[in-house]
Amino acid sequence: MRTLILISTALACVGAAAGCGNTGTGQAVRDDITLQMTRAKSPIAKCYETALQKNRKLRGMIQLHAMAEAKTGKFINVAIDRNELPDDALAACVIAEVGKLKLAKPTKSKVAISYPLEFIPADLVGKTPAPPVPPVGSGPPPAPPPP
Repeated sequence: MRTLILISTALACVGAAAGCGNTGTGQAVRDDITLQMTRAKSPIAKCYETALQKNRKLRGMIQLHAMAEAKTGKFINVAIDRNELPDDALAACVIAEVGKLKLAKPTKSKVAISYPLEFIPADLVGKTPAPPVPPVGSGPPPAPPPP
């Protein structure tokens, strides 16, 4: 079964300075994090494919966070902040795969990472649940959309 994981990025910075100045979260660091998460897409997709074998309708978002260690760039303290998928094995697998990552160019200071992953079976991409149909005789039909 084909799967799709939509990955979007939201990064947080750690450091004493206000904003992200001098904390290692410049554009190059954000690009590096995105690159590393993109490289993890295939192993994470395998985690999801395994979960789909148990539940074909499994879909939703996992919001995870991690810390990129200063000087090594290794992703540590990977944890899930929000999990819409009722599958503990999938969550554990995602944490394990992200925990294998490290920045290609480590920074001098640690960098906090917040990353949403959306899991959608490939056969459901672009499909949204149909709105409920009102019972017959429950009122006038909706007006047609304006031209």
